Amino acid sequence: MSKSSICIFLHQGMGDCVMALPSLERFENKSNYKDKKIFVVVKSKLEADVIKLSNLNIEKFFFISSANKYQRFLNILKVSFSLRFEGIDVLVAPIISGNLFNYVALRIISASRTFVPKEKYISKLSYSDRLSEYGINSPHYSIYMAEFFYHADLISASSLEEVSRLNTSSDFESENIFLKKFKSISIGPGCGVNETNKVPSNEWFVSLSRKINNISNIEKIILYGGGSDGRLLKLMLLAFTKIKVEVLINTNINTLISKLKHTDLIISGTTGPGHVAGLSGTPMIILSESTNPRESAPYVKNIVNIRAGLKCSPCYRRGFPNGCGFRCADLISHDDIINVITHKKNNKEIDNDILITKKSIFLKI
Repeated sequence: MSKSSICIFLHQGMGDCVMALPSLERFENKSNYKDKKIFVVVKSKLEADVIKLSNLNIEKFFFISSANKYQRFLNILKVSFSLRFEGIDVLVAPIISGNLFNYVALRIISASRTFVPKEKYISKLSYSDRLSEYGINSPHYSIYMAEFFYHADLISASSLEEVSRLNTSSDFESENIFLKKFKSISIGPGCGVNETNKVPSNEWFVSLSRKINNISNIEKIILYGGGSDGRLLKLMLLAFTKIKVEVLINTNINTLISKLKHTDLIISGTTGPGHVAGLSGTPMIILSESTNPRESAPYVKNIVNIRAGLKCSPCYRRGFPNGCGFRCADLISHDDIINVITHKKNNKEIDNDILITKKSIFLKI
């Protein structure tokens, strides 16, 4: 069988799909991309909608989502056997959990060239291309993704350079964008099933809503999330007694991005919905306690990362990719967020990257 297809595994979650977009948008700059079918493996239709924003001509999406991890494994196997008969020339899986099952599933596809993170199982499976995991040294996973696609010969060196510079010209100093008066704020408290450690509790968000409700110049609030966030969004809605509120639940991605573009500020966790919100280009306050914002915060300009600054953060550095069970994000200070919104000057600037307050640490990336 003549192999003339490309397969991309982005099945870990929505955030990974968003962080891959800068690279996917630049595929057409490479001549060897033309005339090849592209297959993409994602969790669900939501992630497929994110990938479609790249305007790539996708031949087919494969979905593996399942709440049951054993069914999920079976879904991956089923997809792998289906792809085996598609004649895959290049298989790229930039972010994949390091268990033997996943690597065996990829091996079933039998691509001519396979690009995966360097793990202990790879040598046993005789992959043709063995790449180091660039995410460890790259400043951000979007750049890590770009390096992966570059080594797979799917984007050019100039495209890699473009991606690496996308968020370097922050408007913090040039336009003082965080010194403007915010009249409208969007809040996205939701997260994926395995991301609850990345966001504060429902009570924390309701308390924050009450405090924002008392800021006199705020005229409108947008609360957005998925179906599972309905109860929390209702509780937050009840907290806003002085401000007009619009609630968006299960809104399609294009509509959501359009709505968020017309607000002045977004507050979200370092989650899949947070990454999607970043596509709007609106300034963001990101809550980053269990994650490393330099690696996995939305890859955008005009962003303030607020943390409680625990010494054990980020969790995955200590072997807890899904958190240790302690809701550390609840330690993030509401007052620090209010200070950013109202421009209070009680922060001591240490350098261009870190602002330290009494309760929280602000990271500018």
